Amino acid sequence: MSIAKRIETTSGDVDITPLLDVMFLLVIFFMVATSFNDETHAIDIDLPRAVNPRILTLDDRVMTVSISAEGRHFLNDRELEPERLFTALESASAEGRVERVLIKADATADYRYIAELLDVLSIARIDGISFAVQYSEF
Repeated sequence: MSIAKRIETTSGDVDITPLLDVMFLLVIFFMVATSFNDETHAIDIDLPRAVNPRILTLDDRVMTVSISAEGRHFLNDRELEPERLFTALESASAEGRVERVLIKADATADYRYIAELLDVLSIARIDGISFAVQYSEF
């Protein structure tokens, strides 16, 4: 009879609490160890350097327009043709969804691409314009 009692007591449920603790610690470890990339790494842009840049806080009403060295235009990391870029910026301005545009132009990009973008922003009646730069001590 004592053997039967031992068999009944050893055939219980498995306690998974220590397993959950280990899994929780692994999740935290990988969250801390993972490097979070900036959203603009899809576009390879070498920003110009500046000595005393002013820091701009980005919010929902700031749109980013990137210009690559080849003159390709990106609106919030989505490539658009110049005509579609104008349409998107004009409709965002008319609807009040954009207050400021942050221009990320490659340092080697032709100035004509930046001038064309400034014309588009002027026609779309967007006055808040900022340029992204890299901090440099020269």
